[in-house]
Amino acid sequence: MRLQFLCPQHREALASRPATAADFWRESEQRLRETDIEATPRRVSLAGSALEAAGIYLNACGQCQTEDIERYADTALSLIDLLAQLRQRRLALVVVAGANAMVEQLAQWGGDKMAAVEASRRLTQEGMHRVEPLWGIKMAPSRFHTATSPITIH
Repeated sequence: MRLQFLCPQHREALASRPATAADFWRESEQRLRETDIEATPRRVSLAGSALEAAGIYLNACGQCQTEDIERYADTALSLIDLLAQLRQRRLALVVVAGANAMVEQLAQWGGDKMAAVEASRRLTQEGMHRVEPLWGIKMAPSRFHTATSPITIH
């Protein structure tokens, strides 16, 4: 998923130093926890930058640990939640889809496949749960994958 929260110079700097991207990801999450809970464009920018840095780091590290995949999903859900609060439904849906694609890619690259299935389930269920009120309708639960659904990641 190619987000555009980081400026090109920062994106390039983080891509050339994955350890710095990991630090930036961690620091951005910490700043989000320390700031007001209210959704603002500034908090969306911070959460989006954290998710973009996470993607840079995880793309560079190859085989991801279970904790990395879980944390990536948490970061994506934080951004989705902020976007939903600001009624940015389309962008929230893009993040749901893009984060799911990233998790699948991480599993294909040797990451923990069961963690990826769980992260994908959480992104779909929780992400859509946060977005669906913006449509004014309730999505049928059967449309979501569950931990027991036959999902195959190769």
